[in-house]
Amino acid sequence: MVHCVDRATRNRPMNRECGWRNLKRSWHVPLLGLLVLLMAGCAAATAPAENAEQAAVPSSSRRASSGQVAMQSAPAASSPGRPSPHSGRGDRRGRQPEAQLPPVVPTSLETTSTFGLDADDASWRRSLALARQGYILEPDDVRVEEWLNALRWDYERPEGEETFQLDLTVTRDPLDPDSWLALMGLSAAAPAEMPTRRFVSVVLDASGSMEEDNKLETARTLVEALIRRLSTEDRISLVQFSSVVLGEYTVRHATPDDPALAGSLRGFRPNGSTNAEAGLRKGYELALEGRRQDPEALHYVFFISDGVANVGDTRAESIIASLGGQRAEANPIRLVAVGVGIANYNDDLLEQVSNDGDGWYRYVYSPEEAQGLLAADSFAQLLSPAADEARAQVSWDAETVETWRLVGYLNRAAANESFEDDEEDFAELHVGQENTVVYRLKARPGAAGPLGTLALRWHHPGSGEPQTQMWTLDSESPVAWEDVAPIRRLALLVALAGENSAERLDDAQGRRKAIEEEFALLGGLTETRQGQEFGEILAASLPEPPAWFEQGRSTRGE
Repeated sequence: MVHCVDRATRNRPMNRECGWRNLKRSWHVPLLGLLVLLMAGCAAATAPAENAEQAAVPSSSRRASSGQVAMQSAPAASSPGRPSPHSGRGDRRGRQPEAQLPPVVPTSLETTSTFGLDADDASWRRSLALARQGYILEPDDVRVEEWLNALRWDYERPEGEETFQLDLTVTRDPLDPDSWLALMGLSAAAPAEMPTRRFVSVVLDASGSMEEDNKLETARTLVEALIRRLSTEDRISLVQFSSVVLGEYTVRHATPDDPALAGSLRGFRPNGSTNAEAGLRKGYELALEGRRQDPEALHYVFFISDGVANVGDTRAESIIASLGGQRAEANPIRLVAVGVGIANYNDDLLEQVSNDGDGWYRYVYSPEEAQGLLAADSFAQLLSPAADEARAQVSWDAETVETWRLVGYLNRAAANESFEDDEEDFAELHVGQENTVVYRLKARPGAAGPLGTLALRWHHPGSGEPQTQMWTLDSESPVAWEDVAPIRRLALLVALAGENSAERLDDAQGRRKAIEEEFALLGGLTETRQGQEFGEILAASLPEPPAWFEQGRSTRGE
């Protein structure tokens, strides 16, 4: 059946039977109490030393010292880079195993696949930063859909009154000739009759961990770039928080040229713990005030942090749920989470808080990347919604398709019956967004005819009205891999490499080698921005950087 991750149960503690419940005699109770006291005393005696030792060693070093290496399929001696840093990544108990494989689904059991679309690209940007800093990638650094959606694949734009345009490519899998790959590229048009005035509440993490790496300057650059991009008709609020909200630096509903904003940023000096709940609560309070003042404007909370919440409520779902009142059927407050930093970083919280907050998730490593994120065109798209609660449903024709498997979208899979449920929470998309979906298929021998259908459902971001669009997935036969447009082959190689890195498939080393060889055949595409970035990430997922990568570094200006 369709694989579905239940967010509500991710961090639910396991219910373990203690084994003592069936004791009958009363004299066992004092004995049990004595044993508990003895065990507690032992734990108290040993815990401080153990905790102190662990606190002095970064989490990536603790992995290496315990014999665990980031590249599960390669021995430690062959790994050229540092293991990926995971301190502060949050409580991952109850999550799916790092190498869990999505199901290969026979159409005899299930023909329909339903999932939320995705506008995030943080996994790709952070994987690239890790590669450039000499780290090797771990499975949970990778969300394949974000790798695909971070890059632009030149899909045709929608024509006429259509909101989405579909670009379909079906070819044989270069790593498994018995399988087909179906690439569905979706591009969204800007919706009509949307407001242009914006209210933005910036929630800026000023805790002590923001002093590490170059988080401080990157975060400051983000806020300054955002202020410059806003028009005189827009309004901006600024909240700084550490252990508590730093009230003396709060600015409320100011015009972008208000000197109070510069004054607040001059006081941006990281210190103390990270109470993300308090910061977001204040940010949403100001956003709700703005929506009451101007309900027709677009309203955003812009959350800039390394995500390492350690004071107050530290769980994304309950943080958003506790705020109350921020959701609306039409024109909701949208949360844009922007992560900064490498070490001491909680990707989980930032991803989940943006998902639960009706927004999207970005990552920037440097002040230069911060400027790029909010360059003129990027800013106009990032803060212009295209579709709310966007979801897709693919129905495969069982007479044509024998099995199917969705590549990526592990934490966005949904129950099929939720597709038409307008109370369900799905994904928000912004203008200029491209969504790429890849399926691996096994076709029935000799089968001919359509593969199936693709349906999209979303809410208009202004009116909240549900809308749908549907296509028939026609493909007489798969196109030969060599005949597929090079830009589409690159997109499929990104999907295959992400799948391989995220899930550690059988023969992962051989699959990496085959992907590397196919990539080298793309010629000039390897020197485009997409190609160069993919080359760097691919090298970080290999035991040793490929020869072409080392030879090409000197020509890439890095």
